[in-house]
Amino acid sequence: MKEQEFCILWQKTKDETAKLFRVYAKEPEILLPAEIEHYSLKAIAPYCFAAAEHLPDSEILVTKVTVLCEKDEVYITNEERIPNVMQIPDEFRVLCGDYVKKIVLPPSVTAIGSLAFYNCLNLEELSIGKELREIGSDAFMNCRSLKTLFLYGNVREKSGLQQILNQISSGIDVAFLTNTEQVKIFYP
Repeated sequence: MKEQEFCILWQKTKDETAKLFRVYAKEPEILLPAEIEHYSLKAIAPYCFAAAEHLPDSEILVTKVTVLCEKDEVYITNEERIPNVMQIPDEFRVLCGDYVKKIVLPPSVTAIGSLAFYNCLNLEELSIGKELREIGSDAFMNCRSLKTLFLYGNVREKSGLQQILNQISSGIDVAFLTNTEQVKIFYP
Protein backbone atom coordinates (compact mmCIF):
# COMPACT_ATOMS: atom_id res chain seq x y z
CA MET A 1 0.00 0.00 0.00
CA LYS A 2 1.15 3.48 -0.84
CA GLU A 3 0.06 6.64 0.93
CA GLN A 4 -0.61 9.83 -1.03
CA GLU A 5 -1.38 13.28 0.26
CA PHE A 6 -2.72 16.12 -1.87
CA CYS A 7 -4.90 19.22 -1.78
CA ILE A 8 -7.98 19.56 -3.95
CA LEU A 9 -9.72 22.73 -5.09
CA TRP A 10 -13.33 21.83 -5.74
CA GLN A 11 -16.87 23.05 -5.74
CA LYS A 12 -20.23 21.58 -4.74
CA THR A 13 -22.56 21.42 -7.74
CA LYS A 14 -26.30 21.98 -7.88
CA ASP A 15 -26.88 18.23 -8.02
CA GLU A 16 -24.94 17.73 -4.75
CA THR A 17 -21.80 16.30 -6.37
CA ALA A 18 -18.22 17.57 -6.58
CA LYS A 19 -16.46 19.30 -9.47
CA LEU A 20 -12.64 19.27 -9.42
CA PHE A 21 -10.83 22.50 -10.35
CA ARG A 22 -7.21 21.98 -9.27
CA VAL A 23 -4.95 19.49 -7.52
CA TYR A 24 -1.80 20.25 -5.53
CA ALA A 25 0.38 17.19 -5.01
CA LYS A 26 3.81 16.10 -3.83
CA GLU A 27 4.39 13.84 -6.85
CA PRO A 28 3.34 13.83 -10.53
CA GLU A 29 1.28 10.64 -10.28
CA ILE A 30 -2.06 10.64 -8.49
CA LEU A 31 -5.05 8.40 -7.80
CA LEU A 32 -8.09 10.56 -7.11
CA PRO A 33 -10.78 9.39 -4.67
CA ALA A 34 -14.40 8.86 -5.78
CA GLU A 35 -15.62 11.25 -3.07
CA ILE A 36 -14.56 14.58 -1.60
CA GLU A 37 -16.07 15.27 1.82
CA HIS A 38 -18.86 12.76 1.05
CA TYR A 39 -19.69 14.38 -2.32
CA SER A 40 -19.28 12.11 -5.33
CA LEU A 41 -16.59 13.41 -7.71
CA LYS A 42 -18.45 13.65 -11.03
CA ALA A 43 -16.74 16.36 -13.09
CA ILE A 44 -13.27 17.58 -14.02
CA ALA A 45 -13.45 21.33 -14.72
CA PRO A 46 -12.09 22.98 -17.86
CA TYR A 47 -8.33 23.65 -17.60
CA CYS A 48 -8.14 21.55 -14.40
CA PHE A 49 -4.69 20.11 -15.17
CA ALA A 50 -3.61 22.82 -17.65
CA ALA A 51 -0.88 25.27 -16.64
CA ALA A 52 -3.24 28.21 -17.20
CA GLU A 53 -5.43 28.56 -14.12
CA HIS A 54 -9.14 29.19 -14.71
CA LEU A 55 -10.94 29.24 -11.37
CA PRO A 56 -14.56 30.35 -11.08
CA ASP A 57 -15.62 33.53 -9.32
CA SER A 58 -17.89 31.57 -6.99
CA GLU A 59 -16.78 29.80 -3.81
CA ILE A 60 -14.00 27.23 -4.12
CA LEU A 61 -13.40 24.73 -1.34
CA VAL A 62 -9.92 23.48 -0.46
CA THR A 63 -9.56 20.04 1.09
CA LYS A 64 -6.34 18.28 2.08
CA VAL A 65 -6.78 14.57 1.46
CA THR A 66 -4.71 11.59 2.58
CA VAL A 67 -5.37 8.31 0.81
CA LEU A 68 -4.01 4.79 0.80
CA CYS A 69 -3.59 3.32 -2.67
CA GLU A 70 -3.49 -0.38 -3.41
CA LYS A 71 -3.27 -1.16 -7.12
CA ASP A 72 -5.97 1.17 -8.47
CA GLU A 73 -8.09 1.21 -5.30
CA VAL A 74 -8.16 4.42 -3.24
CA TYR A 75 -9.10 4.56 0.43
CA ILE A 76 -9.47 7.95 2.12
CA THR A 77 -7.80 7.97 5.54
CA ASN A 78 -8.11 11.69 6.30
CA GLU A 79 -9.79 14.82 4.96
CA GLU A 80 -9.15 18.28 6.35
CA ARG A 81 -10.68 21.55 5.13
CA ILE A 82 -8.15 24.31 4.51
CA PRO A 83 -9.41 27.92 4.75
CA ASN A 84 -8.00 29.04 1.39
CA VAL A 85 -5.48 28.33 -1.37
CA MET A 86 -2.84 30.53 0.26
CA GLN A 87 -2.60 28.05 3.16
CA ILE A 88 -1.72 25.01 1.07
CA PRO A 89 1.63 23.73 2.44
CA ASP A 90 4.73 24.61 0.39
CA GLU A 91 5.67 20.98 -0.28
CA PHE A 92 2.67 20.68 -2.64
CA ARG A 93 3.00 21.65 -6.31
CA VAL A 94 0.19 22.41 -8.72
CA LEU A 95 -0.45 19.20 -10.63
CA CYS A 96 -0.54 20.71 -14.10
CA GLY A 97 1.30 21.11 -17.38
CA ASP A 98 4.73 19.44 -17.46
CA TYR A 99 4.41 18.17 -13.88
CA VAL A 100 1.56 15.70 -14.64
CA LYS A 101 2.68 12.14 -15.47
CA LYS A 102 -0.13 9.76 -14.46
CA ILE A 103 -3.72 10.34 -13.33
CA VAL A 104 -6.26 7.77 -12.23
CA LEU A 105 -9.74 9.26 -12.32
CA PRO A 106 -12.34 7.45 -10.22
CA PRO A 107 -15.14 5.57 -11.99
CA SER A 108 -17.59 8.18 -10.65
CA VAL A 109 -16.31 10.84 -13.10
CA THR A 110 -18.82 11.38 -15.92
CA ALA A 111 -17.47 14.61 -17.48
CA ILE A 112 -14.12 16.15 -18.42
CA GLY A 113 -14.19 19.85 -19.31
CA SER A 114 -12.68 21.56 -22.33
CA LEU A 115 -8.89 21.84 -22.31
CA ALA A 116 -8.76 19.96 -18.97
CA PHE A 117 -5.39 18.40 -19.85
CA TYR A 118 -4.18 21.16 -22.17
CA ASN A 119 -0.38 21.08 -22.63
CA CYS A 120 0.16 18.21 -20.19
CA LEU A 121 3.23 17.34 -22.24
CA ASN A 122 4.47 14.61 -19.87
CA LEU A 123 1.13 12.90 -19.22
CA GLU A 124 1.86 9.27 -20.11
CA GLU A 125 -1.03 7.37 -18.54
CA LEU A 126 -4.67 8.08 -17.80
CA SER A 127 -7.30 5.84 -16.22
CA ILE A 128 -11.03 6.46 -16.63
CA GLY A 129 -14.30 4.72 -15.84
CA LYS A 130 -16.97 3.52 -18.25
CA GLU A 131 -19.44 6.16 -16.96
CA LEU A 132 -17.39 8.97 -18.53
CA ARG A 133 -19.67 10.32 -21.26
CA GLU A 134 -18.89 14.03 -21.73
CA ILE A 135 -15.50 15.15 -22.96
CA GLY A 136 -15.12 18.86 -23.72
CA SER A 137 -13.42 20.21 -26.81
CA ASP A 138 -9.64 19.90 -26.98
CA ALA A 139 -9.53 18.26 -23.53
CA PHE A 140 -6.30 16.45 -24.50
CA MET A 141 -4.69 19.07 -26.73
CA ASN A 142 -0.90 18.69 -26.83
CA CYS A 143 -0.83 15.56 -24.65
CA ARG A 144 1.90 14.17 -26.89
CA SER A 145 3.29 11.68 -24.36
CA LEU A 146 -0.07 10.01 -23.63
CA LYS A 147 0.64 6.39 -24.57
CA THR A 148 -1.71 4.37 -22.35
CA LEU A 149 -5.37 4.78 -21.49
CA PHE A 150 -6.97 2.40 -19.00
CA LEU A 151 -10.75 2.05 -19.20
CA TYR A 152 -12.47 0.28 -16.31
CA GLY A 153 -15.08 -1.60 -18.28
CA ASN A 154 -15.69 -4.08 -21.04
CA VAL A 155 -14.78 -3.51 -24.69
CA ARG A 156 -18.46 -3.78 -25.61
CA GLU A 157 -19.79 -1.35 -22.99
CA LYS A 158 -20.73 2.20 -23.92
CA SER A 159 -18.22 4.82 -22.73
CA GLY A 160 -16.62 8.11 -23.73
CA LEU A 161 -13.62 6.33 -25.26
CA GLN A 162 -14.42 7.31 -28.85
CA GLN A 163 -14.61 10.98 -27.89
CA ILE A 164 -11.17 10.76 -26.29
CA LEU A 165 -9.65 8.90 -29.25
CA ASN A 166 -11.01 11.57 -31.60
CA GLN A 167 -8.90 14.14 -29.73
CA ILE A 168 -5.62 12.21 -29.72
CA SER A 169 -3.54 12.34 -32.89
CA SER A 170 -0.87 9.77 -32.00
CA GLY A 171 -1.09 6.02 -31.40
CA ILE A 172 -2.29 4.92 -27.99
CA ASP A 173 -2.71 1.63 -26.13
CA VAL A 174 -6.17 1.24 -24.60
CA ALA A 175 -6.51 -1.41 -21.91
CA PHE A 176 -10.04 -2.46 -20.99
CA LEU A 177 -10.05 -3.72 -17.40
CA THR A 178 -12.72 -5.85 -15.77
CA ASN A 179 -12.63 -7.96 -12.62
CA THR A 180 -11.70 -11.03 -14.63
CA GLU A 181 -9.75 -9.90 -17.68
CA GLN A 182 -7.67 -7.25 -19.39
CA VAL A 183 -7.94 -6.58 -23.12
CA LYS A 184 -5.37 -4.30 -24.73
CA ILE A 185 -5.94 -2.65 -28.12
CA PHE A 186 -3.66 -0.25 -29.98
CA TYR A 187 -5.44 2.64 -31.70
CA PRO A 188 -3.56 4.36 -34.51
